[in-house]
Amino acid sequence: MNKPEHLSKAIGDQFSDKSVVENYGYRPEYTPDVIQFLSNSLQLENMSVLDVGTGTGEIAIPLAQLGHCVTGVDPSVEMIKAATAKNADVDFKQSYIESFESPQAFDLIVAANSIHWTDWDRAFPALRAVAKPNARFAIITGGDIAIEGLQDEILALVKAFSTTKTFKPYNVVTMLTKGGYIEAPLTTEMPVSLVEQNIDHYISSFHARNGFSLDRMVPEQAEAFDTKLRRLLIKHGFNETVKGTVSYKVTLAELAH
Repeated sequence: MNKPEHLSKAIGDQFSDKSVVENYGYRPEYTPDVIQFLSNSLQLENMSVLDVGTGTGEIAIPLAQLGHCVTGVDPSVEMIKAATAKNADVDFKQSYIESFESPQAFDLIVAANSIHWTDWDRAFPALRAVAKPNARFAIITGGDIAIEGLQDEILALVKAFSTTKTFKPYNVVTMLTKGGYIEAPLTTEMPVSLVEQNIDHYISSFHARNGFSLDRMVPEQAEAFDTKLRRLLIKHGFNETVKGTVSYKVTLAELAH
């Protein structure tokens, strides 16, 4: 199945950029509700979990802290270095999931805002090869801070300054289901969480996202985006901190065979 052009490997590889890794911690954390939902999803006290596109361990580390045996895989050397420095209880491995192999079989495979970057025709056979017969596949989407009354203006800035000009709206769960990669998806909306973040950190969080790598933006372009976003926030009363909401959806599915 053809994916949207903006989900190409070349664009996904932006997440290996040093500047993206450095700013990654400014993205909102996955909420305790998400972590607990994953932990309880199979009613197993000690699951074997594979975290696809683990980044710096935002899903892998809290699941390991709950007693699960977690392997986190990411193609970025810098991401894996940062994740390993944060926690030694997770088995972090640098690899594209398309070429990942493991003698271990997994109960739960998690992809948190990551599976859309993979080559599905290669990634899903690799996942099936390391999945237990009754394994479940969890897809997590969402996580942007929504600021009431400013979403349209912020989106306009993102469209104007992003280095990715081919973006089209998509639903990854629908695409994977129609493409025959997953079966019986069941999506659960997590409770909406109120968040407050330092304004500098909020602005920096954009540079850990697709289209805003500081390694790829012209310096003047990055400075102009930051300035315009800051002025917009201050105009609406956010001088030191930003307040908004964060929401996530978790879809549990079966890997199609």
